[in-house]
Amino acid sequence: MKTARLLMVVSLGLGMLGACGSGDVTTVPKDGGATSCTGDETLCDGVCVDLDQHAGHCGSCSNSCEAGQVCAAGSCAVSCVGGTSKCGDSCVDTDVDPKHCGGCGFACKDDEVCQGGVCSVVCAAGTTKCGNTCADTSIDPDHCGSCDTACAKEEVCQQGVCALVCVGGTTKCDQHCVDTDYDPNHCGACDVACKSDEICAAGGCCSFGQLYCSSSCIDPDTDVSNCGACGNSCAGPTPFCVGGACIAAGESCAAHLNVDPNAQDGLFPIDPDGVGPTAPFMAFCDMSNDGGGWTLVANVDDINDPYFGGFNSTAWETASTRNESEIPTFNKDVAVSTKYLSWSTLPATDLRIVYKNDGKYFMCQGLSVVDTLDKVFAMGPSNGQCAATCASFSEDRFPQGATSVPVGLNCSDGNEAWYTQSSSAENARIGGLDVDNSCCVMNAYLGAMGDRGYSTNILEKTWGQYSTGVVTDNNIMVFVR
Repeated sequence: MKTARLLMVVSLGLGMLGACGSGDVTTVPKDGGATSCTGDETLCDGVCVDLDQHAGHCGSCSNSCEAGQVCAAGSCAVSCVGGTSKCGDSCVDTDVDPKHCGGCGFACKDDEVCQGGVCSVVCAAGTTKCGNTCADTSIDPDHCGSCDTACAKEEVCQQGVCALVCVGGTTKCDQHCVDTDYDPNHCGACDVACKSDEICAAGGCCSFGQLYCSSSCIDPDTDVSNCGACGNSCAGPTPFCVGGACIAAGESCAAHLNVDPNAQDGLFPIDPDGVGPTAPFMAFCDMSNDGGGWTLVANVDDINDPYFGGFNSTAWETASTRNESEIPTFNKDVAVSTKYLSWSTLPATDLRIVYKNDGKYFMCQGLSVVDTLDKVFAMGPSNGQCAATCASFSEDRFPQGATSVPVGLNCSDGNEAWYTQSSSAENARIGGLDVDNSCCVMNAYLGAMGDRGYSTNILEKTWGQYSTGVVTDNNIMVFVR
């Protein structure tokens, strides 16, 4: 009897093995683990894991990342990509991950979802609450059309329906239909992720504000071949690209502001003589301060490059340029002195100087001589007068009493208390007269001036405020209008 029972058990066991067939394998879960997974997760050693993020099973069940590495998009790496953050040894999207919502370790409650980095009970418009996740059921392969509908591994979710192919110009990347022109995780092709400080622009990873045109990143605000958009070329009467629009050159920054009262600070094409021999050039325009329309003519760096130092420097009276390819803006400094074509081609009615280091300024309006600066500075001043005076001026940098009327360009102080016979000692390129009559109280002229008779090592450069000695300065922008 026992023999018969044993034969029956063996027979049943062989029959079960024969029913499985040679190609079928049944996975027995360890310690009561999962037997199957849904969506993007894969069964590895009885546990459902995301192969794109799990450092112990990165890209495949058998691939484990080394200590200190994270699993980023299915590959072991030192840092995370595609806008994800490193939390432990995983790269997660803290905008939507309920275990790390808004930051690593900030877990939502069981009845909450993570949306935009904030735990919430209600999902935003266009998404549906599925468990503790807000899902877009029109594209989510784990919740396609409804929370309980998961697409197969080879399928994508397209308009709420599981399908084998993507439509509408999108590309199938894993289980998602993505626009590779703009998706930072699949930029130009699947699994090509942009860096955290980059965006995907027309299929290429570029810095913010740039576009990817003809295999290179360009600035659509200034690129004449791709002005505002790839392939939009500026030519004919509007050959320059400014702010993403093709425009013509203007006589000055003030002329550009007259055409567009909403123009912003930036580089603009300037052509002071129109059809004359001088070719148009780019200049920085201050369109927002003191009425706007100011054209940069020079940048003075008295510390690193004393190009304008000394009253007798030829820089004031010539049409030469210096470092003209270096153009500072209010957001960018250059560590050299510069002088542009606008110095000798743009007639000036007003002059304005901005001290970027401390935010101070000097402004002269209504010059008595309207001409280019090289010609005005070539005019010799009379004793106690200025070659060109200001109808009005304002400044907030110099000590009280440092300057007095007349104020203007190329001024000469006839103060005999200076005890000097030097012709240069009484001159200032820009500023006014010293109202102090004592011999030993220093002036605080604006601009460079000559030596003072009793002390030949001071007052050679006075772009800065004078207190106990000459204070040199840098990042001084000179504008005209």
